Amino acid sequence: MRHAASGRPAPVPRVTPPVSLLLKEADTWINRHKSIGVVWVDARHALVATAPDGEATVTSVDRNTDSELAYLLRVARATADCDRLFIMGPDEAKLSFEREYVGLYRKPDRVSEVPAHLMPDTDQLLARLRRLDAPAA
Repeated sequence: MRHAASGRPAPVPRVTPPVSLLLKEADTWINRHKSIGVVWVDARHALVATAPDGEATVTSVDRNTDSELAYLLRVARATADCDRLFIMGPDEAKLSFEREYVGLYRKPDRVSEVPAHLMPDTDQLLARLRRLDAPAA
């Protein structure tokens, strides 16, 4: 189609999708990319449950002869793909881990504490991850 006065091609009108459609698409993208992690951490051992690709796994991290800082950074790196993180364990260990996590990733809003003072087994940790990762009804 040509412009009548100039003979040039007529401009193509821009079609802007409604804002509600854009928000729905953005919300769908965000929900697809959310990843939740659950961490049990104490002074000597940590369990990290994540499901970055939809497949839940538990990673075990032992302190061994590492310094506290090196150990906590290894635990934090095991949670690198998590958009939200729930931390369980003795209060002192939770606080130390949270400090290192926030120092490394600069994302304090991602972290929540979950009351639990006894170390869960792998199945209990995965069950907690599934409950937290379940879509809201």
